[in-house]
Amino acid sequence: MFKPWLTSSILNSIKKKNNLYRNYIKTKSPTLKANYIKYKNKLVSIIRLAEKQYYVSKLVEVKDNISKTWKIMNQMCGRNSMHKRINEINVND
Repeated sequence: MFKPWLTSSILNSIKKKNNLYRNYIKTKSPTLKANYIKYKNKLVSIIRLAEKQYYVSKLVEVKDNISKTWKIMNQMCGRNSMHKRINEINVND
């Protein structure tokens, strides 16, 4: 899934977090575990802030169009605009 708020610097930080995790798993060092957890928690807060800023800017762009505003709100909630319909149900006895 494409997430536009994930910038190249955030993606690089995700790679670094994954490397920190791999190093911790290899050594089981409590120091490496603490470093990984601290980095992961900071990265999660940065990602959440970037997502929030992305949606705020999108909502500001379409503030005069209620239809587009609701489309963005539904994206934020994870709702898909396409509803799947069941055309036929087959029952095998």
